[in-house]
Amino acid sequence: MPLSLATSKKLLIPLSVILIIIIVAVLLSPKSQPVPENKTVLTPPVAYTLPSYNCTFEDDESAFAYAVDHKDLEACGCIADLNLYWMCQSSLRDILFYNRAIEVLDISICEEITNPSAKSACISIISDAEAQFSSEDPEYLAARYISAQDYDKAIELLGGLAEESNGTYSLTLLATAYANKGVFERDNASLASALDSINLAISRDSSDANLFRVKGFIYELLGDYDQSMENYNKAIGMDASYAQAYVNRGHAKEKLRGDVAGAIADFEKAKELDAGRSLFEVYSQLCRAYAANALSVEKAADNCLIAIEVSSPDGDMMMGVHLVLATLYLSEDRLDEAEAQFQISLSYQPESPEILAALPKLYILKGDFVTAQAYAEKALEIDPMKSVAYSTLAYSLYSLEDYDKAIEAALAGLELVDKDISVLPPIKPSVKRELYGVLALAYHEKGDLAKEQEYNTLMSTLG
Repeated sequence: MPLSLATSKKLLIPLSVILIIIIVAVLLSPKSQPVPENKTVLTPPVAYTLPSYNCTFEDDESAFAYAVDHKDLEACGCIADLNLYWMCQSSLRDILFYNRAIEVLDISICEEITNPSAKSACISIISDAEAQFSSEDPEYLAARYISAQDYDKAIELLGGLAEESNGTYSLTLLATAYANKGVFERDNASLASALDSINLAISRDSSDANLFRVKGFIYELLGDYDQSMENYNKAIGMDASYAQAYVNRGHAKEKLRGDVAGAIADFEKAKELDAGRSLFEVYSQLCRAYAANALSVEKAADNCLIAIEVSSPDGDMMMGVHLVLATLYLSEDRLDEAEAQFQISLSYQPESPEILAALPKLYILKGDFVTAQAYAEKALEIDPMKSVAYSTLAYSLYSLEDYDKAIEAALAGLELVDKDISVLPPIKPSVKRELYGVLALAYHEKGDLAKEQEYNTLMSTLG
């Protein structure tokens, strides 16, 4: 998941890339390793049950009308008729894609719309809006480009503005764009440019706590824990009520030092300061942290739901919260509710490899191996290093009785696990175990008992 900077005290920072911990943890839970039908899998009781959607509609048509009128994808899950259910899903996805595209002025999202008239209108509106904002409010347009992850466009637009202005806003936006570009492209030169931009902003106004918070975040992206802490602490020292700075400091503690307790303490302090429940990032980080570290499903879900209620204009941030909820529902085998949350996530970021790599697990549990295969292949098309996607692709192919391709996919995944930075070191053995398991199953079907035994043995050595 991309990381971006806040550009003012009103703009927030999205979820960390360590959201992948949640996704991988669910994918690699004991239930995620398929077993023969005559076997029984014992799972621990669920101490807390996630809230259910209240289906009180008179009939399917009422549920469909409500879903469309309120743009509520979860209401589609109340529809019993399968054809109407899929029609509801498709219609709502088009609406959500349309709204998201207009919100961030991203024509590429329009391409996801299946209705030709709506797609054409979406493209036309965005083209006109870009022309208008380019002349009337270029900083707003640049902020939209950043939300749409079009960092090169933002940098091009902001370069001249930052030079012409004596203020700090354009420079902070420019630092944001460079920092995101650096993260996505693994480009330290862009991160260095981000640091130059924020230092110039501080030279113009050293009394703004927000600028030091942003500087701390850039150092966090550079992996410099001491400098990130120094700048976050300075921002908090300048403004002890600055909740966002506590959020950022907690994020750095967790990401760079693995200090989960310290991170949650900072997030909870920010929550205490946010008495009016207006700061989305507070609840999105608590949602993620409680889920990712398997601390409390109840606290994770409660904070996820608050985050959704508070909402954020940043689609990447909203995607992350719905993705956490999707994985939580998936862990309880509540597949329709998980599917609704996955689809809402996709409406924000249709090309997210994290979502696309997680979705096959859902469809495997639904027994829809063709759809599972399609999502896994799309994830790998966008990010060929996603070893988890190879695991679900291999199992989908095995289930479709294409044993040779299943073996090919599993072996490709094994080649990538150790190189896949989205899978943390403690999780890598679990990914390998699943891949070995698929290989053993596939070779069993091919009648190669020696290979089956070889991969069963390798699987058993990993616990």
